[in-house]
Amino acid sequence: LKILFQGIFVGNIIALLLMLLQYHFHVFSLNPDAYYVSYIPVEWNLSDWIILNTGTIGICLVVMFIPTFLITRLSPIKILKWE
Repeated sequence: LKILFQGIFVGNIIALLLMLLQYHFHVFSLNPDAYYVSYIPVEWNLSDWIILNTGTIGICLVVMFIPTFLITRLSPIKILKWE
């Protein structure tokens, strides 16, 4: 869980820095022949950010608990008999 929160924190910092760079300096451009804008527009929405982070934490917690749940269903006696 600690690694998960550290990863989310670092990922959010990197994402916000890239977003601010794009917003102010238009670092990432688009081909004007194919698109009607010359750069990628960005928009920051707090509710989207909260939903995305909450969903990421929820999915990661479920994925982390699945192996634990499966391991607790095993009996050490049955496993030792198979050897």
